[in-house]
Amino acid sequence: MAAEMKPEHIAAMDTNILFQKYTINEVKDTEKRVRSDIERKKEDLRQMVGERYRDLIEAADTIRQMKNSANNVGQAVSSMDKYCQQLQKNKKNHARENMEAAKKKEHDAFYSIAAEIKLLLDMPERIWSSLEADELLSASRLYLLSHHIMSSLHLDSPSPPPSAQSLLAFFPILSRQWSYISHFKVAILQNARNMLKKPDATEKATAEALCSIVLLEDTSPRQVFTEYLLAKTNTIQQLCHPGQQGGSIKAHVCGVVQLIVSTVRQMHAVFYSPEAGSFKEQACDQLLTTLHSVSGDGAASVYSLLEPELRNRPFAKHIPSSIAEFCPSLKTLANPVSQEHLQASCQQWITTCVETIHRGVGELLGYVSTIKGLVSIRDAVWDMLAQDEAGTEWGEVCQHILHREVQVWEEFLRPILLNRSQVIIESQCSITAELSLQLVTNTLQELGQKNSTERTLMSEHDVAGYVWTEMSSDMPSRSSWFHNKTGEEMGGLAMKAKAFTPRVQSLCKKMDNKLESLLEDVSQYTSVTRHQQDISAGGDSSTDSPPFDKFADNVHLEKYLQNGCASCVTKLLECVSAELKSAREVLLNKTAVGISDSSSTIDKALFLARLCFGLVEICPNLQLCMMGKQLKDGAQDSARVLHKQGSWRGVSKMQGTMPPLDENSPWGKLRSQLFATADIGHRLWAEHTSGWLVDQFSSALRDSSPAALLMSATNWEEMEIQEETEAGKSVQSKIRLPAQASWYVQSMLFLLCREVNRVGGHALSRSIIHEVVQQTCAGVLTAYEALLQDSATLPQARALQLVFDLRYITNMLSARGPDSQAYRAQADRVMRLLEKIETHIDPFDLDVFTPHLSKALDRLTQRCSVMLGVTTSPDRHLAAGRPPGSTGQQEQHNVLPLPPPIPRFSLLPINTRTDFSRPRQSIQVPVPKVQVLPSLSSSVSRDVEESGRLPRAASPSSLYSRIGAFSTGWLSNIGQGNK
Repeated sequence: MAAEMKPEHIAAMDTNILFQKYTINEVKDTEKRVRSDIERKKEDLRQMVGERYRDLIEAADTIRQMKNSANNVGQAVSSMDKYCQQLQKNKKNHARENMEAAKKKEHDAFYSIAAEIKLLLDMPERIWSSLEADELLSASRLYLLSHHIMSSLHLDSPSPPPSAQSLLAFFPILSRQWSYISHFKVAILQNARNMLKKPDATEKATAEALCSIVLLEDTSPRQVFTEYLLAKTNTIQQLCHPGQQGGSIKAHVCGVVQLIVSTVRQMHAVFYSPEAGSFKEQACDQLLTTLHSVSGDGAASVYSLLEPELRNRPFAKHIPSSIAEFCPSLKTLANPVSQEHLQASCQQWITTCVETIHRGVGELLGYVSTIKGLVSIRDAVWDMLAQDEAGTEWGEVCQHILHREVQVWEEFLRPILLNRSQVIIESQCSITAELSLQLVTNTLQELGQKNSTERTLMSEHDVAGYVWTEMSSDMPSRSSWFHNKTGEEMGGLAMKAKAFTPRVQSLCKKMDNKLESLLEDVSQYTSVTRHQQDISAGGDSSTDSPPFDKFADNVHLEKYLQNGCASCVTKLLECVSAELKSAREVLLNKTAVGISDSSSTIDKALFLARLCFGLVEICPNLQLCMMGKQLKDGAQDSARVLHKQGSWRGVSKMQGTMPPLDENSPWGKLRSQLFATADIGHRLWAEHTSGWLVDQFSSALRDSSPAALLMSATNWEEMEIQEETEAGKSVQSKIRLPAQASWYVQSMLFLLCREVNRVGGHALSRSIIHEVVQQTCAGVLTAYEALLQDSATLPQARALQLVFDLRYITNMLSARGPDSQAYRAQADRVMRLLEKIETHIDPFDLDVFTPHLSKALDRLTQRCSVMLGVTTSPDRHLAAGRPPGSTGQQEQHNVLPLPPPIPRFSLLPINTRTDFSRPRQSIQVPVPKVQVLPSLSSSVSRDVEESGRLPRAASPSSLYSRIGAFSTGWLSNIGQGNK
């Protein structure tokens, strides 16, 4: 075969083909041939070079090139040999490695799919655990990771590829796993929205819930901000409806306040984006911060949530990187909420909440029936706000999102609490008014019934019987003598001294108890201790400024209390005025004469008058309610004085510490209305009493029948007089003069005295006593004028008795009142009547009779003034003494000087020592100036002639003068409020 090979074939043949077609020996033979050819060629070359130098040069170059080519070929052949050896050596190893690599790749893919399936199967449990732990953001990220695993396995596509189909064939549970996991989206979103409605949700939990909504629904921060405000509004509306959930009203109100405060703080922490370099110390814009931490570049992968738990699990190393490095992404750009939109939305939300809370919490407070309940709500809100403001400055937070500070108490709760307080006070006062009106109506109906034997009603008919009936409860307790006590604590004696009957006491006590409970209830709202006042006003340096002033509404509460009590008393006064008007009409329509026919009507009028006085005197809580803080401060000062000075000294100084009464104050005006209404009832009694007394007196005075004259005649006094005749001789004669008033006059005065005592005249005001006396006196004078006008002539004896009666009536019933002009007119009227009657008496006899008549009149006046009591000169007593020597020693024991008028004990004697530093008071008795009694002593005649006054006589030395001035300070002060 080597012989057959041609050189041109060998040159054209590739080296690889050469080694493939021939053996080594053949190749070597070929090499030898080639080399021989080379030598032959060299020889030819030499010949050629020799022949041609130039051809030689070229040939040399060619040879050199051929040499290099040959070397290269040799090297290539050597390399080929080595390669062949290596190929033969590594042929088996390469095949084995390829088989192992293919097998490993197949196993890795299987384990990755198995790990994903295992992770997918465990995902529902992990999502449920996150939901139960309220880790909504973790649950949302796990849900998105589940969705990514399903996408990587191509199981969520409508037409899965063949590999996915085979996978579903091997694992049929996967076809149902995604349908099970897909329901978690609804549960996560529902829990996130429920988290937004929780009042106690933290800022972090709120931010994570909002991030969950953004990730699952692919919404913007502005949209979730609107959803957040709507959720908070719905929560407030639910808290304002107590029927939907349990708990106390205080808890509901505190929950509303806490929700308002936490919402404002959450809006600042979650949505507010501060400017660069401002407010760095506080956590703001947590929504975007949280979104950036779970999505986008640089965010932590979702697998990091599972890595601590799956770190030691066998399948964890087979989880592919696409799953381990998965991070959710947002389809829309998450831009922060602008400050303008944040401010406008927050302000609109605040306005809506104010309206909702005023309506809803106002309905809740409708179930609070006491001021104490409102106080507990106010204090709970104050404590909660005080604790809340211990953190971030509330004002700074509000300035950032609202550009103003939100006053939670002032804007949300204070108006409705004030309104509810007013309603409660008005309701309690209305109940008190209705109760009082019912009691008054029942008492008036019982008084209208005849033959009533009830003890309390008998005292209304006869106050004197009640006053002079001793009871075990008359004396007060010892403490009542040293403290400003009222009602039962003062004892029955004080009530009797003021003529307050049991029915009046009972009615006033019930009303006072109602007002006391109301006042105690209101005082829970308005009472301020020194420590509370310092804290509320921010004066305590150890504490921060308070959230609001708890006692800023004290003035309003006191005003509501004043208005409520004034309305209550006004309703009562309207009822009393209507009853008095009806009583006046009934009395005007009476045709029968006498008190018995109108006694029930008069008893009603007097009961109403005493009731009006009782509301002022024995209802101290009414005064406290009307005077408010002014009286409470004065009472506290009085208590401090009493405690400091001791019992009696404290009592003496208490009067100066109490605030003076202002007539223009609400209490002053109400007090005046009560006194004015009481005066109407008393004047109604005064008019009726004077009317029927005058009618009886006029009938008796006009009755000139012999039987009537005998019935009214009295025993005349017989006395001897000594006269001088024209011849200068003394002649003794006997005369008979009246020494007593007519019986009808005595009866009229006695009935007047009994009627005044029956209605409790010791407690009546001086103006009422003066009025009834003056009206009676005026009616008597009218009766005398009618008698003189009807009778042309009168017997001298009848005229003497009429003069004595008229002067006696004038002495007993005339007194200088507040109207001096009316007093002078009455005095002139009496003088004219005396002049007319004296025209029927012989002038000579009149001159003789007048001194003796005056002595008898003076003696009878002094004796009867003690017997008739308060009806005698109601403004001041007549002179009780007489000039020395004017009477015998046998009457000195009856001559006792009397003190100034005291309503309770008007006849108590005192010594006759006169304090010349005070002006002496005397009673002016109208005496005709032309009829001077000549036989009286010169001093008496001079006093009567010059001033018309009876002189005050100094009593002889007696036990009373040795005792000195008997102090009746406590007793004399009883009833002074009526004067």
